[in-house]
Amino acid sequence: MNILLVAPSGSRFNHTLHYRYTDVGEVLGFLSRKRPQDSLAFIDCLACEIEWSLLRRISEGIDVLVFYSDVSASSDTVRLASMARALQPQARILAYGKGPACIPPFFTRWPFDAVCLTGDPEAALLGYLNHLEGGPVPRGLWCAHRRDTIEGGEWLSPCEWGFPSLDCLPLEDYRRIARIKGIPFELSVYPSRGCSHRECGYCDAPRYEGHRDRRRPPDQLLAWTDVAVHTHGFDCVQMHATDFCAAPDWVERFCQEYRASGCRFDWTCCVRADSLTPALVRQMAHAGCRRIGVGVEHLSIDAVPTACEVKVSLTQLEQVAALLRENGLPGKAYLMAGMPGQTELDLLHAYLTVLRMGLIPRVSTYTPFHHLLGLSLGELEQLDLVRYDRKCFLPAGELPDATVLNLILRPPGVEAWAQMRFAELLNEPS
Repeated sequence: MNILLVAPSGSRFNHTLHYRYTDVGEVLGFLSRKRPQDSLAFIDCLACEIEWSLLRRISEGIDVLVFYSDVSASSDTVRLASMARALQPQARILAYGKGPACIPPFFTRWPFDAVCLTGDPEAALLGYLNHLEGGPVPRGLWCAHRRDTIEGGEWLSPCEWGFPSLDCLPLEDYRRIARIKGIPFELSVYPSRGCSHRECGYCDAPRYEGHRDRRRPPDQLLAWTDVAVHTHGFDCVQMHATDFCAAPDWVERFCQEYRASGCRFDWTCCVRADSLTPALVRQMAHAGCRRIGVGVEHLSIDAVPTACEVKVSLTQLEQVAALLRENGLPGKAYLMAGMPGQTELDLLHAYLTVLRMGLIPRVSTYTPFHHLLGLSLGELEQLDLVRYDRKCFLPAGELPDATVLNLILRPPGVEAWAQMRFAELLNEPS
């Protein structure tokens, strides 16, 4: 079969490429391994393609067209799929990604033939391709000819996951984007999928990856990554997990294998503050780790917390910052702007607090994906879904856009500006 996978652009605010390697590249790697007889290609509208050339490619003939869509790209995905249907009425058109996982009614309709809703999407996609050749309809997939979904999508064993199919990805365009943004040329790969924590209701990761932490064998992960980095010239690797340290025994095996196998690549990761221990940080620092990001989200200036969920205490964060300093590891603190009940003073307090601790603040916007659950198609069509991109969901609660954007973009002098603004707010009469 002639299969084309397409990623519409959606939000263009930040050109975050991690998911192109993980959610797209790993699916391509899995399908190319399972179905070597197929012709498989990928077009990334975010990186390099104008729609005219994409539609021209579709008009030349395809058997199966697969759209990868996050929520911000949902409207673009339906629009492009509609044009593709006009050009290729006989082609099968599918969709998967966090968009279908979060807002199924937006996708379970014409012009799609099938939509991956639950389970690992590569399992459902493979099942559907096999179904076209006489196999059963896979679980977790909505099919237009049935008008229903066989519940209970398949969650694959991590040994079955694909690695990013780097030959299919437009790496030179990704290198150019990194250069424009002034950041390292970074490879991303899933060491694990799934998150067992349920208190962060706004997060879309568990709906897409599942609630059970699943991890690749460390030796497979390290062997593939070391070759990929040196073959393609990546500067570093993001071990893209919701909480890299959620399985301490696995992390210890990973670090031991890294040292024993002679790996030579630098890597970064994200963790929950309550997952870090002195022993783990020491091992990671001696096994190629070059930065650890910590999910902070919110710190309240008041002794009594606001309506926001406080993910990490100030004492906990101070301990983490000290631990990273002791081991010579830079730390990044992820903050959210616009959380329910958050004030401008709270946000500036959190920003300046992590700075004083020696952490790098990384501000994004609170994006209420959970508010989309259960909405009808009509209600979803009234929303500007492009806003749902995690990076720039504005307006962010009751916060001034100027404050949020300055803290996100971090122009020169923003620290001094934040201190002045914080002092102004403190001195305002209540």
